[in-house]
Amino acid sequence: MQRCAVEVCHAIAPGPFSAAVDRFLYTVKGMGCHGSAPQTGLDPIPAAARLVGSLQEIVSRRISPTETAVISVTRFTSGTSWNIIPETARLEGTVRTFNPKVREQIVELMQAQAEGLEREGYQVEFTWIPGCPATNNDAELAELVRKEAMEEGFHVTLQHPEMGGEDFSCYQELVPGAFFHVGTGGKYPAHNSKFTVDPAALLGASKLMSEIVKKALKAS
Repeated sequence: MQRCAVEVCHAIAPGPFSAAVDRFLYTVKGMGCHGSAPQTGLDPIPAAARLVGSLQEIVSRRISPTETAVISVTRFTSGTSWNIIPETARLEGTVRTFNPKVREQIVELMQAQAEGLEREGYQVEFTWIPGCPATNNDAELAELVRKEAMEEGFHVTLQHPEMGGEDFSCYQELVPGAFFHVGTGGKYPAHNSKFTVDPAALLGASKLMSEIVKKALKAS
């Protein structure tokens, strides 16, 4: 089997590589009424809309500019008819961070936003669903991967930390590790409907990984 025309080994660097991935849900409950008489109810839609805006201020105004974080509201649902003010509005989204302390800080600030709406008379349920932590590459292992990739003829590039998640980080909570990307020889990135892998790329990637394991075991 011939080697892939372009073999690339990305992100051979120590420290953070991919972000912690968490999910959140807000349920804002007011009191439904007819759309022609909003004063007779407690509309959850403008309250939830204000919540969307205030969540963006957490990163821009409450988190240090030297840190990296993302809060994305990805779903906003409410209502059943064009002329009825609903009782409930729901928000859902994701939070991405690298620093565990920033991760904890954001949870506290998001809970505080819910408590603020409760003081206005709304019933708010805030749910935090933690995912995998940030991937954090061991410096010695990252250097081992970099050297071995170069010896195997890969074009080694440095990829800056990205806000996507990777559950390889769960292994790194137990033992030191190094996560990296290997080129597939295809034209389209992962998660694209046209994504394909050149079979020729598998041989080089497999050989690289086996050599890394042998060198790591020898070094230990």
